[in-house]
Amino acid sequence: MPDDPREQLFLERLEIFRQEGAQCAQFPYSYLAIHAVAARDENVRRGLNEEALFWNTVLGGLQCSLFIALGRVFDSSSKHGITSFLKLAAENQAIFQQEALARRKGAEYAADAREPGPQEFARMERLVAGYSERYNSDYRELRSRVFAHRVHIGERVEQLFSKTNINELEQMVTFLGRFHNAWFNAFHNGSRLTPRRARHSVQSMLDSPRGRAVVKPVQEEMTASAQRALAAISLPSAIPR
Repeated sequence: MPDDPREQLFLERLEIFRQEGAQCAQFPYSYLAIHAVAARDENVRRGLNEEALFWNTVLGGLQCSLFIALGRVFDSSSKHGITSFLKLAAENQAIFQQEALARRKGAEYAADAREPGPQEFARMERLVAGYSERYNSDYRELRSRVFAHRVHIGERVEQLFSKTNINELEQMVTFLGRFHNAWFNAFHNGSRLTPRRARHSVQSMLDSPRGRAVVKPVQEEMTASAQRALAAISLPSAIPR
């Protein structure tokens, strides 16, 4: 643990954000993978339909958990939300300087470090503002008035869901992991402060899976895990009916 209290606080908040962002990816990618695998495999569809009440409960829980988790991340008043984290990082830019990295890991390690400047911080702010605006426009009311509190029912709920988009949602939740990794690598390795690309399509993950030995982003891990779990229900049941 670093001696500098600013660095300690940053790392604590970074880890909390990693956990929150991971949940935002775990829930939708489990949900989407179940639907995607079932659409491809008749035996999986049969297994789901045989225990429809259970699987509908699982899917409903995943959907509800997603919207609650999204609210925690994108709520501008949340202590551990993305806006609060960005503010903390911007107020402590000194911890990303080459001198600070050299103190933590040695001058040789820090020799080629990149110090994030105003442009990098401004770009991160623009990205966060864009995704936050998208959340507030298309997802916030669903979270607060359908899942957290049952205010809307019937036609109004359908109208709110019609504003959502799977591709947009995939990009939103995978951005959180990319955002975390950018700050992690900038702090620990002196890397350029920029989110690296990552796959977000469930269909592409199913079409071109990566090996189990490969360290994968949480969305890819959940997609692969869901596919393996669903393979089990496509087999003849070992439980007497």
